[in-house]
Amino acid sequence: MEPQPHPSQSWLDRPLSSLAPKISIATIISILILLLAVISRFYHLDLRVMSHDEVNHVVPAYNYYKGEGYEYDQVTH
Repeated sequence: MEPQPHPSQSWLDRPLSSLAPKISIATIISILILLLAVISRFYHLDLRVMSHDEVNHVVPAYNYYKGEGYEYDQVTH
């Protein structure tokens, strides 16, 4: 028989099951939010576009790498 929750105990504080009495619903919700945050940050990471600042530094560096030389541009600095 499962123990009855204390009347002043919130539903978030109740154990998830009798097999895991230390894991509450609030803990499960917190873990799910953290997992969703991590997954959303790394999902299709290679397909994201560059921001304005990144383009100002990456494109000239890539051109220099390809052997096209470096050209200073006053607009970007």
